[in-house]
Amino acid sequence: MDSVAVSSGVSTSARYRPLLFTIFMFWLVGLVDKFAFGTILTDRAFLTELGLAGHATTIGALVSIAVLTQALGNGVFGWAVDRYGPRRCALLGICGWVLSCGLAALAHSLLVLVVSRFLLGLCEGYTWPVSNALTARWFGPERRARARGLWMSAVCVGPGLAGFLTAGLLGTLSWRGVFWCLAGGSAVLCVPLVLLFVSDAPSGGPVPPAPAAPAAPGRFAVLRGARFWLATLAASGTTVSVWALASWLPSYLVGYRHTPLRTFQFYVLAAYGIGLVVMIGYSHLVDRLRRRARWLAVAVWTSGALLLIVGLVPSAPYLLLIAGTIAIIYGITLLLAQGFQDQMTAVERVGTENGLMNAVCNLFAGVVPFVMGGLIEASGGSFGSAFVFLFVLLAACGGGAFALHRRGY
Repeated sequence: MDSVAVSSGVSTSARYRPLLFTIFMFWLVGLVDKFAFGTILTDRAFLTELGLAGHATTIGALVSIAVLTQALGNGVFGWAVDRYGPRRCALLGICGWVLSCGLAALAHSLLVLVVSRFLLGLCEGYTWPVSNALTARWFGPERRARARGLWMSAVCVGPGLAGFLTAGLLGTLSWRGVFWCLAGGSAVLCVPLVLLFVSDAPSGGPVPPAPAAPAAPGRFAVLRGARFWLATLAASGTTVSVWALASWLPSYLVGYRHTPLRTFQFYVLAAYGIGLVVMIGYSHLVDRLRRRARWLAVAVWTSGALLLIVGLVPSAPYLLLIAGTIAIIYGITLLLAQGFQDQMTAVERVGTENGLMNAVCNLFAGVVPFVMGGLIEASGGSFGSAFVFLFVLLAACGGGAFALHRRGY
């Protein structure tokens, strides 16, 4: 069988609610900080003051800087979480991104903006290792997927909320004022919550026992094993899809398919809302799965096939297919990909291994939007070859998940 008995739900325990709410909030605020930049890029005053008007390549580089430096932050914070504890790392990361938003608000040159983007990506690298380490330390293996489902719901809420909030602020404040609001919101909402409700392990009981197959000895010995690289390849399917859609979905729908902007905004909110519902519902099933890799392979391959149809069949119901892809990526593959440590890794090493895995995933995903853009430009504005490229990547990532299934995961 593929299921195990599951204990009572995490949502019924008052002991865990403040912790899960805190993790949810620093994910929500972090995603708003990250995705708000895309909306700020539409502000003419911002583009003019920093000399970015008409320089799409430079704008693309600014977006990628945060993605690539987040990969570095994932690795650094992953090691630091296991050595110094999740609580200290969360506070350091939050204070760093507050500083990055303040630097952006003060920017009068492109160099200062680049530094702020570098710092933002580096400090946001704490989110995955801290969140997964806290989940592993506070919850038994049979409850972790449901716990993740609660705080991961911010991944669906954040991108939609960022666009509406930032657009509203730009209507009343300058772009500098928006950055100050982002900095203030991060400091006021996140720092007190971490200080009040986050501890490295539950005080009333021990850390859950390590799984039967602990990591190999040595801080980075996991990098020598095929299991880690297969899990990272499998998880990359989610990361690649998230950044590919975030980068090119607006251009595809609004520019290529001529979807009205207002329709696009509500469509994206609805699509991510479906992903949220699927994630919360599916998290209860994931806790029952002993072997998860094959389901990740099926989900990644299915999402790739849907995007391939969107790219190659002009008459296809592309709005439905893209909404289905978002539901699969955010509602299913994200939970499965981030849950491999439950079966592979000792609790005390979750921070390091999850940080390393997400570091490699972000390095991989950071270059995908550039390649897709080159294919679109070479094709005269057509998205067909870009979607084929994305399908090939997702097919490979699904292959990594299937290889893990063959190894018993």
